[in-house]
Amino acid sequence: MTRETADAGSHVDKESIMSTIFKVEKMTCNGCARRVTKAIQSIDAAAQVNIDLASGQVEVAPDSADPAVVAAAITAAGYPARPLG
Repeated sequence: MTRETADAGSHVDKESIMSTIFKVEKMTCNGCARRVTKAIQSIDAAAQVNIDLASGQVEVAPDSADPAVVAAAITAAGYPARPLG
């Protein structure tokens, strides 16, 4: 994905926003997903969080927060996390 700057009034496609993907352990249910989302949004309230419980991957967009800080917040919530890539 690439980051693009939009002019006022321009449409920015969701695919143009950079995201960071994390590998998160111990997520087994929707309650876990809510806690992980809450931890991420405590760092960046505007973050959009997409969670795939089956793969243990969490996508956070935009990638405006330091991935190490986001991973630390997720880990502090009880779910060991690390950025992928």
